Amino acid sequence: MEITSKEQAFKLIETSGEKMPYEAIKYLHDHETDEEIRQRIISSISNGYDWDNLTDDNINAALWYGIVAENHLDIRFVDAIITAFNSTKDDDLDFFNEQLLYLSCVLCEKFGDEAVGKFIDGIEKLLAAKRTMNFLGDTLYYADKDKHSERLLHILENSNNPDIAFLASDMAEAGFVEVLPKIKELLKHYKRTDGLLVYVMILEDAIDFIKNKDFPPPYSEDREAWEDHYKGLIKGNAPKYQRENIMEAVEQIFAENFESVHIGRNDPCHCGSGKKYKRCCMKK
Repeated sequence: MEITSKEQAFKLIETSGEKMPYEAIKYLHDHETDEEIRQRIISSISNGYDWDNLTDDNINAALWYGIVAENHLDIRFVDAIITAFNSTKDDDLDFFNEQLLYLSCVLCEKFGDEAVGKFIDGIEKLLAAKRTMNFLGDTLYYADKDKHSERLLHILENSNNPDIAFLASDMAEAGFVEVLPKIKELLKHYKRTDGLLVYVMILEDAIDFIKNKDFPPPYSEDREAWEDHYKGLIKGNAPKYQRENIMEAVEQIFAENFESVHIGRNDPCHCGSGKKYKRCCMKK
């Protein structure tokens, strides 16, 4: 289908349901940046988890606009991403929050400390609200350690959200070696508490990162260009995309193949998402 106007592309993106409107996404992605496109991106991402207003027609619009956003970067997208994560308690990996993870990284690359500071504010708010900050941790790779280390350690000291284990691990992966004493303290506590084995595993790996000075790269450095990354959806041969139960479907597909295979917490997840296992299927 030939796309000849922004209005046509907007309509397709907002009514395509589960089918990827590739031509419309590419048209807007490659279009000269303007405020109308950016406002559509901000609104859609901000409301990406507003289930009361999502329909079969617009269920994936936020994902499609998240892809468009890669070529129209704006510092205002940071607040839109934080708003999206603040509106859901669900930490399951889906295409939308994976796209937000990637977008968060490239925003930090472009806007530097301005974006990083906003994301750290967002991480603190998400932890306080018992929301997941699991998909914002890679933004710490772009943080000035001298400037932000004390603030991040303060967040760790003053949060009662068990997910601070992810923040501590993300700090370790990003090279914040001064987090090691806090990691050891958390590890002792979590080992004494039932039901927190996942956090124990994560923190043990974090200690290894620091001791071995083996700091993995952020997700954005490994992800392919969007047309390659989403080629399954573009070709239309990917599994039916249901954001509400995608992890259940993934588990069913891979259960037999990976039942007896050990997967490292920081190895690529077996589901094919490209995410580290600890941020994907590990908690399932």
